[in-house]
Amino acid sequence: NEEMEGKTFAKMVRDAGLLDKLLTMTEVDLIFTRVKTSSSQRRIAYAQFLEALGHVAVRKAQPAAVVVDKLVSAGGPQFYGTIAEANKFHDDKSLYTGMHAPEEDREE
Repeated sequence: NEEMEGKTFAKMVRDAGLLDKLLTMTEVDLIFTRVKTSSSQRRIAYAQFLEALGHVAVRKAQPAAVVVDKLVSAGGPQFYGTIAEANKFHDDKSLYTGMHAPEEDREE
């Protein structure tokens, strides 16, 4: 896609490890809002994205190349999720009852 939403921009900055005392999530949202061309716009184009990276670099007091290197080295979005714990009533099919029980275990 040629455009980026604010939440995607914020996630990209967070995943690259750029957040600290100098650059907070609130500041990232303000940078995104600053580079939009109109207040009703929800996405930014590539040129605006580059401008936003410049603002991030200024806020971090680093050259833009360093910020870009951190973004590139992050290797794309990081996905976080939960892993379910074992549940004997779900995982052990021998405990199934009714129509979900194996046919040989059903009482008819």
